[in-house]
Amino acid sequence: MRPPEDASEVLRKTVERIEAANIKYPHYFTGRLRLAADIEGVASVFQRIRERDDEMVVDHLMEIEYALVFKHLGFRPRFEPTGAKGPDLMVERDGLSAFLEVKRYRPKEGEHIPEELGPHGELQEYGNLRITSSRIANDLQEKLRQIRPRNGVKHGILAVWSDREWIDDIDFKCGVGLMCQTLPEEELKGVLFCVFGSPFVELGRQYGQRFYCEPVSRSDAFDSWIEDIQNCSTY
Repeated sequence: MRPPEDASEVLRKTVERIEAANIKYPHYFTGRLRLAADIEGVASVFQRIRERDDEMVVDHLMEIEYALVFKHLGFRPRFEPTGAKGPDLMVERDGLSAFLEVKRYRPKEGEHIPEELGPHGELQEYGNLRITSSRIANDLQEKLRQIRPRNGVKHGILAVWSDREWIDDIDFKCGVGLMCQTLPEEELKGVLFCVFGSPFVELGRQYGQRFYCEPVSRSDAFDSWIEDIQNCSTY
């Protein structure tokens, strides 16, 4: 049996994997790896990054991205708190904890927000709100099992990252609302809120905003979490 690699060796090999990947902004992501190197359980994510194809590599990098958001906001994040088949993260702050599961929407070829105005100077429409919000609702519903209360953790958060230009915070808001309308209350037990993040900050309701939260079951104890996440622009 080979001896386990030390942390610095694991980080070095993961950085090399990112540098060799055919992805955008590899240097940005290698910097993110270094910032996340001291987060508990990150070695499991590094291992998956080294083993998967380039698109899945970016999926796993979004788990790291969200862990760094919460770390920046004073949380203690921990990867795979219940094992490889459980939630991506657990986050703790102020004596409270919650599971976090991350879903990434990959970019789709040919989808670009129209930059030119229409024939009468109006903004051109793009996407399909009904179809997109329905897909988001279904995808979030499938992730619910990952954040079910267990092991003493009673709460959960679903996080979305969109690299698709045609999926924005309005689609997300409608998708969360549709999920809440469709599912019985018991199915949503313990779900605090859902988070939407995207690199396309100009699409937001407030210029420069990176993250949006949609409450599912309100709890005053977690209001500061929502406020801090939505105000987080640098992390």
